[in-house]
Amino acid sequence: MTWNALHFVVPESAADAACDALLAAGALSVDVADADAGTESERAIFREPTHASPARWNANLLSALFESSVETASLQALALAVGNELEFIPQHVSVARVDD
Repeated sequence: MTWNALHFVVPESAADAACDALLAAGALSVDVADADAGTESERAIFREPTHASPARWNANLLSALFESSVETASLQALALAVGNELEFIPQHVSVARVDD
């Protein structure tokens, strides 16, 4: 099976809301990772399960999977719309085909 994966970087303050917006827009799943992984700015996050809210990184790389029928231009526009709604500018926006 093939999907379209939308990737972009969001600030810590918008990570959870951006994930919710992507899911509401039809994303099948959303992954959040440290956008600074592998650099000197990488930050490990360790939380106890009893904490009420999870910590996020300063810069969060979101990767959202969509059906392959969703066009690249539509996904790029979605990233901009999410950023506009949550008042941030999405960084490093890209779309890639992902095969199972």
